[in-house]
Amino acid sequence: MTENKFLISAREVNALAFSTPDSTGNNASVAVPETTLLSAQEKFIRPVVGALYERLERRELPELLENYIKPALALYVKLLLLPGLAVSAGRTGLVYNYGNHLKPADEEASRALARRTRTDAETLMRRAIAHIEAHPDRYPEYRPAENVLNRLSLRSQMLL
Repeated sequence: MTENKFLISAREVNALAFSTPDSTGNNASVAVPETTLLSAQEKFIRPVVGALYERLERRELPELLENYIKPALALYVKLLLLPGLAVSAGRTGLVYNYGNHLKPADEEASRALARRTRTDAETLMRRAIAHIEAHPDRYPEYRPAENVLNRLSLRSQMLL
């Protein structure tokens, strides 16, 4: 089987993390750069699953990838995208992104959404790890001691 550097596609991120209808009642599609996909994988998935990451890339663990990893990864990608959805950097500096009939969320609402997204992603990632740890025969490469979530805790952006 060939290796695929992306564990999730932009289309899947949109379906799993951005399925809330916009003001017109349609599910708006969000541009998802490949760099953001890779960044989320390297930042949030590889440090948790360790050596299992290579098997995920080779698509050797479809149940784990589809049912556990992708839902969490989609929310981590969303978390990385959120700041750029409200503000863009261009030749004229930073500008707010909003259409004619929409009002941008204030800072408090933006922070609340980011917190909820992070909490949901962490919950789904812990669900994936619980599944992995419950089936050591299926995932012999997994080492709980190497899982970064077992070594640190992030609460309100503070390392504990």
